[in-house]
Amino acid sequence: MIYQLAITLALCFVSIEGLFAQSPSSVITNYFTQVREGRNPATPRSLWQEHGQHTEVLTALSPYYADTLATVRGKAYYIAQQVGLHSQDQKVRQQVVGQLVAAVQDADSGNSGRASSFLTEFQPDDFTTRSRQQLAGLLSEQPPHFHRILRLIGYVGMQDQVPALKNLLASLSARDRWSAQLALARLGDQEALATVLARAKRYPVDDDVVYELLPDLVYTRQKAAVDYLVTVVQSNDKNCASADPEADENIVCGYRVLELLAPVIRSFPLSVDESGDLAVSSYPTALQQARQWFKQHPDYLIAGDQF
Repeated sequence: MIYQLAITLALCFVSIEGLFAQSPSSVITNYFTQVREGRNPATPRSLWQEHGQHTEVLTALSPYYADTLATVRGKAYYIAQQVGLHSQDQKVRQQVVGQLVAAVQDADSGNSGRASSFLTEFQPDDFTTRSRQQLAGLLSEQPPHFHRILRLIGYVGMQDQVPALKNLLASLSARDRWSAQLALARLGDQEALATVLARAKRYPVDDDVVYELLPDLVYTRQKAAVDYLVTVVQSNDKNCASADPEADENIVCGYRVLELLAPVIRSFPLSVDESGDLAVSSYPTALQQARQWFKQHPDYLIAGDQF
């Protein structure tokens, strides 16, 4: 009798668990129903944390990419992005990238901008021939946040678009023209690289240059451009403000530049934490270590698998 009761209770628990274990399609339907009602529900993390269901999630998302509500489309793009970033399956990532490239043409400029931003988080190999063709097509459409599309073309390594980029230069706004020059430099165009370097060297290195201009040199992944940052690391000029708001004295800009270099130099002895700060206990010691390392490794290699 007791044994039968135990079995009955166990079956009841299994049935109850089954009721709560919703399929990805049901989770997505319930989530977007709340979004449509004007509520702001938490995005279900299970949609990307359960790796075995990524393909099913992307299939269930498909109708929402074409929804009449911009908010719904935007949240669908976000879920797709998270699925792609958490997936170990390149086919899944490529599917997500293809959808995000299409989303760049979303009628809502906010959605378009977020989609292009999401794309910078994927690897060049996640862009299929079809995705690259779609990106190339955007050169004539010039969607919102066009500067990011231009840089994506450089990042993905679309050498075949060098002539198209050069033809665009004269007609672009100042910001977009600069991004096109950077993309060309990353693609190995020496004339564009010389233009970029000349502009960078025109200004004395200070906080504005470190935060606004030097990251663009890093983006090119060209050794001549990165070498310029190495010269800044070697400089003792104190033209940058200290992170300590109570400090009266400026600091050498090399500390900030190391935060730009650490993630992109292969085998570099320093790294950054999640906030982008150097993961070190002593900045002066780290600076000296970096200076010595660069002197010993003049032929350092640059990682090109990040935007």
